[in-house]
Amino acid sequence: MKMKWYIGIDGGGTKTEFLLRRENGTVLGKIRKGSADYREIGLDGVGEMVCKGIQELLAEYGKQPEDICCACMGMPNFSEIPENDAYIKKWLEKHWTKFPIYLVNDVLVGWAGALALKPGIHLVAGTGTIAIGVKNPHQYIRCGGWHNRFSDEGSGYWLGIETMRLFTKEADGRRAKGALYELIKAEFEITEDTEDMKVVDIWEKEYLPYRDRTASLQLILKKAAEQGDLAAKELYWEAGKELAEMVRSLYSRMPSLSSPVLASKSGGVFRATELLWESLKKYTGDLSICWQEPAYEPAEGAAILAQEFWKERAE
Repeated sequence: MKMKWYIGIDGGGTKTEFLLRRENGTVLGKIRKGSADYREIGLDGVGEMVCKGIQELLAEYGKQPEDICCACMGMPNFSEIPENDAYIKKWLEKHWTKFPIYLVNDVLVGWAGALALKPGIHLVAGTGTIAIGVKNPHQYIRCGGWHNRFSDEGSGYWLGIETMRLFTKEADGRRAKGALYELIKAEFEITEDTEDMKVVDIWEKEYLPYRDRTASLQLILKKAAEQGDLAAKELYWEAGKELAEMVRSLYSRMPSLSSPVLASKSGGVFRATELLWESLKKYTGDLSICWQEPAYEPAEGAAILAQEFWKERAE
């Protein structure tokens, strides 16, 4: 019998991974492309990137479209604006007719990989933040994932904004100057304290329009924390508290989940510092939660979901 293959696509605000997985769980390989956020590359841009990514993945690993049963893509912003969801679905149905491509929110593929389809809570803290409480792929509720300009607490973008807010306070003398102050000046190539206001023009032109660049400023916050900057450490602690609120919300809104509730986390912000994780554990410590390391990465989670959807289609 011919072996069946599935494609998992983990779309993000900064990068998108395409992964090829056999029905027996063997991963052949993966490739990486850019952003899958239609707010950045447009609706047509998402469709074009997906088609090109699939073609490159198949070419890289010597597979033909007829070898693939289906694909599943976790997409940023999916299920937020129905008209945009419908547009991208129709675009893909028109331009990619070789096999079905299922679209879900990107946090769902994170859950599918992290908990291997088991009911529970999954928390993502990357460029943005979002959490999801899942009973099964068709029954779930989400928390967070709002617009970065007024939400996304605890995310890399939020930390980037907070980093600049802290810099301004230190420049004004509202907070004592720490390691962060000099690190930001170096980043913005400011040599004199009297030139601090130059950051406004640079910020508006080179950072604010780009979510990934704004989020990258939390790497400077990380350096400051490592150098003992107490204010920088406080920001990471506050980020963990914000993330804990999301977990607590889902925990209270999903009493049907078995106790202890399985939970997992993913995202680049967690790799920045242990402070975030320590804060998250402290502010969820009274809940009956069993934190687990992710079983699989999100792209593989998308492939697992693709196989699950294909199985449902056959039943």
